[in-house]
Amino acid sequence: MPSTSNPDEQIIKALVAKLEESRFPVLLGYSIADLPEIEPPAILVQLDSIREQERQGKRAKYRLELTVSGVYRTQPDTTYQLMTIVRTIRSLLNSAHFEGVRKISFSETQFDIAPNNGQLSFADMSVNLEAIF
Repeated sequence: MPSTSNPDEQIIKALVAKLEESRFPVLLGYSIADLPEIEPPAILVQLDSIREQERQGKRAKYRLELTVSGVYRTQPDTTYQLMTIVRTIRSLLNSAHFEGVRKISFSETQFDIAPNNGQLSFADMSVNLEAIF
């Protein structure tokens, strides 16, 4: 059983819990094979990297990079629905306070609208967390 005492793991769990406050299901560490299992709209979270930036004794400054995506099945209002999901994600994370996290920043949002109705469309953004632990 994985340890839950790691500060980075606690931050990811807190971030997912915060996103679960939305009305959308949240899937962490998904693979393409998982996507048919969810019923969009949904929020997908993928941890991309953890980098140590500075160290002072036992404490260090880390940068956690995640890709957070809104997913929706393509239909005429897909763009607006994805914009709503993105606004929800940003609002939840902008108001969040995670232990050890000093700064949360977002990249621009990239929209990938599938060409056919019923296919999955995505709004992807990078979320960067600067943390001390």
